[in-house]
Amino acid sequence: LATTGLVVAGCNTVSDHSASADPSENKPVAVSSNVPETTSTDGMTIEKMLRVGDRAWAKNDSATALRLYAMAAKQHPNDPAAFLKIGEVGRPADAIAVYERIHSFDAMNIAAYHGIGYSQLQMGKPYLASQTFAEALKIDDSNAKSLGGIAVSMDKAGEHKKAQEYYKLAIKADPD
Repeated sequence: LATTGLVVAGCNTVSDHSASADPSENKPVAVSSNVPETTSTDGMTIEKMLRVGDRAWAKNDSATALRLYAMAAKQHPNDPAAFLKIGEVGRPADAIAVYERIHSFDAMNIAAYHGIGYSQLQMGKPYLASQTFAEALKIDDSNAKSLGGIAVSMDKAGEHKKAQEYYKLAIKADPD
């Protein structure tokens, strides 16, 4: 089941792209899961919703995970944690929209830049990804994930010499 969760501007959409003959239609459909849409999360902390969502995701129940992440994002619209989770499990193009949503209230969120960059790599856009990782470096110029992201981007673009330079910088920034 190829599901995508997208929470942008407070909207919760869970779509099954495998259900339609043309996936570009992107029509929302009902997705069954262990957590009904009416499940109350009142009194649950965002951490607990994310933990339960993570357990569902680990069991390949993406619909439940996405629904829980979406509920957490809806209840905590200015907390990037749930949006980052939604981005991790969504399709790359949808994930980028979710990460950009994080930047609408937290412009300095490096994890969102990483999510955008890796989504761009998945979409076969290594030069664009390297620019995104470079934006993250403007926030923290020694961030190993940003440096590693540029290295992977350069490798995918066929610029192996540049990639090696960035791999060395990433290792130096975080030897572990």
